[in-house]
Amino acid sequence: MWYIVKTDFYKEQGAIDDLLRLDGIGEIYFPVVRQELKEIGMEDSKPIRFRPAINGILFVYACDRNKLKAHLTTRGYFLKPDETDRTIAGRHRQVYGNAHLFTYSTEPQSLDSILEKSSIPDEDIYRYKVCIEQRAANVEDVRIVGESYNHLVSENDTVMIVDGPFAGFTGVIRQLKSHGVKDRHLFFRLGNMCVSLSGIRRFSYIVVRESGKGKKAQIPNTWRYIDFLTGRLQAAGFVDTAPAVLRNILYHYNKVSSIDECQTLLLQVAKARKSVSVKPNEHSGTCIKSAMAGKRVMESDEADSMEIARQAVYIEQMSDAERGALESLKRFFNSADNSVARALEDLVPDMPLRPFLTPTSGVHVPEGGNFVLLQHSDFTELILRVNLKHVFVKPNGHGETCLNSAMTGKRGMKSKTGRPESSDRNCVYYAHISLKPDTDGSGIEAMVNWGGFIHRYVGLTEEERAGFLEDLADKGYNETVRLLTHGNITHISPCLCGFATAVHGFTLDDVVARYDKLPASGYRLPVSLLRSLYPVCRLVRDCIPAAIELWQRQRFLEWRHLVQRFVFLHNVEGGR
Repeated sequence: MWYIVKTDFYKEQGAIDDLLRLDGIGEIYFPVVRQELKEIGMEDSKPIRFRPAINGILFVYACDRNKLKAHLTTRGYFLKPDETDRTIAGRHRQVYGNAHLFTYSTEPQSLDSILEKSSIPDEDIYRYKVCIEQRAANVEDVRIVGESYNHLVSENDTVMIVDGPFAGFTGVIRQLKSHGVKDRHLFFRLGNMCVSLSGIRRFSYIVVRESGKGKKAQIPNTWRYIDFLTGRLQAAGFVDTAPAVLRNILYHYNKVSSIDECQTLLLQVAKARKSVSVKPNEHSGTCIKSAMAGKRVMESDEADSMEIARQAVYIEQMSDAERGALESLKRFFNSADNSVARALEDLVPDMPLRPFLTPTSGVHVPEGGNFVLLQHSDFTELILRVNLKHVFVKPNGHGETCLNSAMTGKRGMKSKTGRPESSDRNCVYYAHISLKPDTDGSGIEAMVNWGGFIHRYVGLTEEERAGFLEDLADKGYNETVRLLTHGNITHISPCLCGFATAVHGFTLDDVVARYDKLPASGYRLPVSLLRSLYPVCRLVRDCIPAAIELWQRQRFLEWRHLVQRFVFLHNVEGGR
């Protein structure tokens, strides 16, 4: 294990000599960088100097932690081993330069805590060595900072550098002042601390993970919670009314302080609706018409009462995850007046079909299976589990491999790129596909919903659209350009628009019949059904790379926000 060691300035070499005499220390890494004196305004007959990359910082490799502890004080300072190096009082002298384990902490801590906080994994020290080796030619400044990397990652998106000498590095990008000028810095992990690398603007990077905390994550989290609860409401029987039901629940929840009080309020509203009645006017000449109208109103009130009562029952049966999502939405929509109703209409629109890729299925997909059908009033929804691991690991790759792996059940395939592996759980998503009979009933019309993204795109003029596609191509959005130029765009409504395909010679009744014959659990799409639905599989496979490309890159922020809301809801917690 490597450990970071701090010494007094300009005493590093003496400390290295002493440290190498200690039993258990196998190697010391003390990087130096080449510097031309004219760069700092100095003239000399020997214009080249080598100076420490960071003054007073060493990296020590200890073969045995227990042996290392034997050479440390309780505060983490190194002691000389020889009897001749004792003080008059008989104590060991400290290593030259006050060498000690470095944690950036000023709080009192135990030796075990110091060892833990100053330790650095081999992978982190390797990245740091690459950074130092490339420093002179590629970056202006390298610093070790005491900020916790885990804290940075929790409140900022994690990115990956995709070109240049730092390709494959993952970390957090923040804008800071460097030499009086604002510059983007990459922060990557170095044990429990961070390395700050400036001049990173010249390299391309992609997002590999969205933050789930902090102000930046508030809106994307809200979209995720809305979609999650929409899916759970559909599973509870509110298949075509889930968005309206969620709006109603949140509207009433805004009036009370707890979920239990919201349930009570809904039951009261249901009871009040049920007690409403309309009596016909017996003295009117339109008595019969009034009676018929009154009957219809009573039936409507009865249906509304039953619907609201069902909402109260759903609240009673919610899981902990559903309660947590509802409480989060309550905090977001909490309003002192009726303006919440307008906000709910905007953020919880009536989307007949959920976004293309979501981290949750809504309707339960058996652990051993990979799809389920959900019957809507106007169409049948195919919810298909897909593993996007290879799309994330190979950002420029095509989605065919990941979709085939998901359908055949191959999981846990290791990357050969040498880059950090993402867990399978974080890469599992659910594709939502609408299936409905075509006009003559002999085939199937299938579509995936890109909602506001496609609605915005089709609203552009021909000139604006051509300019947008040109900008996409110039900035390397090849998959997106391919999909927008060759995909079959369909626009039914602002909340139901995307890409469509046709299946010929195979009807929706055939799909449902085969589905009904499958076992209740552990089922997968049979090979014969896969072949029949090949155009649907091809549609999903073609849309995945474009969706991920738009999400991973941050050149077109307006369009990326539309993708985050209507196309690809990123999995920040490994699903629910």
